[in-house]
Amino acid sequence: MNSSNFAAFTNTRNLLAAMGCAFAINASASDVRHFSVGNLSIAHPWARATAPVARTGVVYFSLKNSGDQADTLLSATVASAIAKRASLHEMSMDAKGLMRMTEIKAGLALAANAEVKFAPGGYHVMLEGLVKPLAAKQEFAMTLRFAKAGAVSVMVQIQ
Repeated sequence: MNSSNFAAFTNTRNLLAAMGCAFAINASASDVRHFSVGNLSIAHPWARATAPVARTGVVYFSLKNSGDQADTLLSATVASAIAKRASLHEMSMDAKGLMRMTEIKAGLALAANAEVKFAPGGYHVMLEGLVKPLAAKQEFAMTLRFAKAGAVSVMVQIQ
């Protein structure tokens, strides 16, 4: 291959690689899943893959209330084939710098026109008594129940 053919080949290869990256970015952006019930929307429910011996897992998502009335997230449930129990939790740091995890038994209030992020280090759904490990690239259903809006089923992607 002469130098001009090599340069053309390299430029074509670089262009195709750049197009592939752009496609991958667009594909991952469109993979974000949205679910809604009433004026509430749930975006990108996801869970981390777990080790084979893990007995717990966590689920994260964004929760937005675009309505003019507050609502309360009361509970989360999953099928018994996934875990024995799902519950709302909050991770926080106490005055001594120790991380504490507490169950939110009374539900999580969501103000009108507000957003709450369920993310590492904060709010999350705790899956207790996993039946089997959460494996990457799989998904499972979870139901979120709200005081006013009712229930909505969402699909959780395992990453």
